[in-house]
Amino acid sequence: MAVLNLSVLPLPIDNDSADGYNEKESWSQKERFAMEFNEKVHVGATHEVHGAVTEENTAATVGSGSLAVYATPAMAALMERAAAELCAAGCPEGWTTVGTEIAIRHKAATPVGLDVRAVAEVTAVDGRAVTLKVTAYDTREEIGAGTHTRFAVAVQKFMAKAEGKKV
Repeated sequence: MAVLNLSVLPLPIDNDSADGYNEKESWSQKERFAMEFNEKVHVGATHEVHGAVTEENTAATVGSGSLAVYATPAMAALMERAAAELCAAGCPEGWTTVGTEIAIRHKAATPVGLDVRAVAEVTAVDGRAVTLKVTAYDTREEIGAGTHTRFAVAVQKFMAKAEGKKV
């Protein structure tokens, strides 16, 4: 089975980055964010999402292979969705998390017609960086596992910086 390791360089944390803070903001604002975020996003927190294997998410259809089995990119997306939803529960208004790294192993093939689920579990929180264990299952067995990292960002500032690339 496939091993997928998609790494993104860490988001820079400086005055011009999309981290949502600048020099003029006090540490107390950062601490308030951390307290609110960490109330729900803490080591041991879990979240589960469900899906189904359809023709649309097979390796043959998405282009990651030639067989009509659950595609590795589809499994990765389900795992990331579980992690994103878990982290979203801890974000104050105007904040979200973005995926910065995922390393997974696809262990077993799943045919069209079976249900799948993914579970995300927080294993570490370091400020606004969250590391999660992600695991995927079909109705018979574990089909994939790995780790995923997310980073909390201020939506407006993050999007302004991203949109600035168009200019």
